[in-house]
Amino acid sequence: MDNPKCYMTMFKFTIGVLEKNTVENNATLREMLKWLCTLAMKCTDTDHAVERALNTIADDLVQVLSEDGDQCKYSFVEGASQATICDFLASSIDNSLVAVRAVISFAGAFQAKDQRMDEVLSAALNKCDHCCELTSRLLPLHSQFAVQKERLVQTLTTLFSAVQEPVDLMLSNVKNVPEMIEWKSLSILSKLLKERLQAIMAVADEHVGIFNPEEVKDSRKKKNVKRDEVIYVKYVRAREALQSRLLMVSEALKEERLNFQVKKNTIGMRDFRINVNTLKTRVEQNESD
Repeated sequence: MDNPKCYMTMFKFTIGVLEKNTVENNATLREMLKWLCTLAMKCTDTDHAVERALNTIADDLVQVLSEDGDQCKYSFVEGASQATICDFLASSIDNSLVAVRAVISFAGAFQAKDQRMDEVLSAALNKCDHCCELTSRLLPLHSQFAVQKERLVQTLTTLFSAVQEPVDLMLSNVKNVPEMIEWKSLSILSKLLKERLQAIMAVADEHVGIFNPEEVKDSRKKKNVKRDEVIYVKYVRAREALQSRLLMVSEALKEERLNFQVKKNTIGMRDFRINVNTLKTRVEQNESD
């Protein structure tokens, strides 16, 4: 049963069931969504039916949270927990990005750095494009409704790291392949940056890592704060590494399309780990040591 058309048929059947029905048992729904995620990875999706379905589910989730009264396309979203739907969509993104990494690793082993590598890079970047689109549809959960923040920051980190993979491959071959400037994959990357990533970074930079010290006293345990610090630092590193690599490729190719900046970029300046009290305490500890 390795026929991609068979998986596509099963995907459409399963999503059709979920479109018209609510699933009261959350454990059952999670299993169905796990199965749907598996099918989505095995489909060829030449007609983009999988992409459209996932995007619509994300839109439905935001619509339910906004309580605007409009009916969702997929009935199961209305009765499901936000965590279940968000985890399903985020897992779909993560799985796709794992595939992107595998494809880039395969392409890196090519002896010839020619049109074949360009085609592989193009395919990987097209998959990244959809992952970016789906991520942008999920971002309102964090930026508008302040829910599922930890899960979404982890997904953003994975996204930035995965997009960096094809960029690194380009960078490693830029001196030996001057014709890279004419590659289709370079145009796809440029479009991805300007139409997807720039907007994602602008929204994420404004909301990710915001920290209120008063919350620690009232409702948050120190171990949760430490976990947030780790998640945030990983996010910052992945985001900054991607942008630095892009600037290096841009400089090497003299390609201005890859030289982009994010408006109101405050990332790195708003590190919630460092506030006056924390800094003072650490200085005192260092002096005593």
